[in-house]
Amino acid sequence: MHLGLYHVETSARIMEDSLTSIPQKIEVIMEQFSIPKAEISKEIDDADDIIGATIISFFNTDVDKALTDLSASIKDAIGTIENLQLYLTTRTDLQANHTILQNGIQVLQSRVESLGKCPTCDFPDPSNLTTVANYYLIPSVDDKLNDMPPASSLAGLVEQGNLTFCAIPQKCSEQVAPTIAALLSELNETQEELLNTSHRFPSLESLTEAVSDCKTTVRRFAEPVDYYDFVRWAVSLTLCMVMLVIVVLMVAALSLGLPVLFYPTIYSTYPDARLEHTAIGLFRAAVVVTFMFSWLFILLVCVMLFFGGNAHTLGCQSWTNGQIFGFLDQQNYLFSSLNNTSQSFNTSQSLNTSQSPNIKETHQIQPSTSAIYHGCKRGQSLFQSMHMEQLFDLEDFLNASKYLDGFNETAQNLSVSLDGLKLLPDNGRQALLSFKQCGIDSINYDELLLLLSTPVVKTDLGVFADELDKKAELPANAGIKEDLKKEAETTRHLSTIVKQQQTNAAKMSQSVSALKIISTVYKANIDKTLESLTQTEVALYNQVPYIVGNVSHCTMEKGAQSLLRYLDWVRHAILYKVLDCRWLAVSLDNVYTAVCLNVIDPLNAFWLCLGWCCAFLVPGVIFSIYTARRLKPEPTFISKDTFILPEKKTENMKCHTEKAASNNYMTLEEIHERCMVSEYIKSK
Repeated sequence: MHLGLYHVETSARIMEDSLTSIPQKIEVIMEQFSIPKAEISKEIDDADDIIGATIISFFNTDVDKALTDLSASIKDAIGTIENLQLYLTTRTDLQANHTILQNGIQVLQSRVESLGKCPTCDFPDPSNLTTVANYYLIPSVDDKLNDMPPASSLAGLVEQGNLTFCAIPQKCSEQVAPTIAALLSELNETQEELLNTSHRFPSLESLTEAVSDCKTTVRRFAEPVDYYDFVRWAVSLTLCMVMLVIVVLMVAALSLGLPVLFYPTIYSTYPDARLEHTAIGLFRAAVVVTFMFSWLFILLVCVMLFFGGNAHTLGCQSWTNGQIFGFLDQQNYLFSSLNNTSQSFNTSQSLNTSQSPNIKETHQIQPSTSAIYHGCKRGQSLFQSMHMEQLFDLEDFLNASKYLDGFNETAQNLSVSLDGLKLLPDNGRQALLSFKQCGIDSINYDELLLLLSTPVVKTDLGVFADELDKKAELPANAGIKEDLKKEAETTRHLSTIVKQQQTNAAKMSQSVSALKIISTVYKANIDKTLESLTQTEVALYNQVPYIVGNVSHCTMEKGAQSLLRYLDWVRHAILYKVLDCRWLAVSLDNVYTAVCLNVIDPLNAFWLCLGWCCAFLVPGVIFSIYTARRLKPEPTFISKDTFILPEKKTENMKCHTEKAASNNYMTLEEIHERCMVSEYIKSK
């Protein structure tokens, strides 16, 4: 009994714990939305970075090429400005020195010629002392330089364009930030909607309370029932001992009486019929004990069989034939919380019918306990066994499109506009156009280079100065020696000016050569630069919306996959984990086994056996009385003299015998036996 009660309480506790844990398990499942929420949030947060990185990756080559072209054009412009400035400076120096040199050579020539008036003097011929290159023929480029843009307007254009391009991710982040915040808010609303809808899940609180009451009842009556079981066993053992005493008395009486009854001569050596008296005493004791305890025994057996039989009929047999399920179906309180949940749900939804016009109308249901039990035994979920779909639309609750529609509508607002984005600002574009129109290609560089390559003077002044020094040492020129020495120094001074002119001419020649090279390509480079930058900017304007759309679609696809995986897991977890009711069938079977097979059936079998033993006491009593009467000794009215005085005549014995027989005190067989004994005594 104790073990059976423990199993019943354990099964009830298991059922109570399982039913009580259903809301907590559903809440835990809803809390697991934090996992896909974190994944979706990360995808949404990373969307702006992905958009910016995708734009940078997609246009990096084109922008690099366009900025490279821009760098080449800027290099041409700055080179042009520097060379033009050098050109002007060198031109000024060349022309200034050319005037000094030309005047100095003319003076030197006239002086040397004046020394030639001496007929005996020997001096070099000064006729070749003339300048050849006329640097006054070098054209002015002031207008070209004035048309050139300032170098400051060209400096940093490449770096500025690169910074503008690299700032696109930041600009994207700023523009998509409101949409991302709206998506995250939509995600929070989805979580709240899932949680609120899960609270409307049909409640099994009434069934839980019923199981809890059952467990409480079992626990409350466990100790009294256990004590009763102890008393029952004590009484049972006592009655069994009484029955055993009765059986022992009967067996002993039969062992002594039956041989005397069927074989009278077997114990003839025992005087005074002691064995008969003992057997009769034992029979009488058995009958007395039987009558003393039989009523208590019969009453106890009947009471126990009454309660045990009714318990078996009402509980076990009704369980076996399924009638108990019909009884449970009549207990409306078992599933009252299901309908209460649906009613409260309808009441709350009726207030918002304008917002939710497609609310499914629910009705009260009364689940079949038999269907629940057999469905759970087959492995069905409580959701199907109790037909909860009539109260709660699980498919609508886990319909991903219902939650994704809001995401998709919000995601459509995800856009990036690059209006106003310019890799080359307007001032830089204007500077390049000004450079293009400066006209450096109109300069005749070939003539200019030919002029600059022309010798400065016709005669090498250094050689002419040395020749003057030699002539001064001649005896014939002793009178003009000092003059020759002085002219030689003047010639050497003019020679330094010639060298300076040659240096400046070479420097200017390099500038002119550089300008000549630039003039051949600068317009094409500018056109290429402007076209490349324009195409890149147009491509940015046109392609960025598609890039944003693709990133947005990819982000929503990943978010949808995460949400779908979660909702599929929720469906499986609710149906096959939370509402898995195989434990219910097992627990009910355990209750049946503990109560019926381990308690009631053995109890009834025990008392039924005692009842049959009680029934067999009746023929035992009858047989004991019958046997005791058969073993009854001779009545006391027969005198001893009849059996011990041998001198009495036989007629006297016969008289006594006939008289006794006539009085019906003894049977004829008894009288005959007594006579035989008397004759034997007489003979002795």
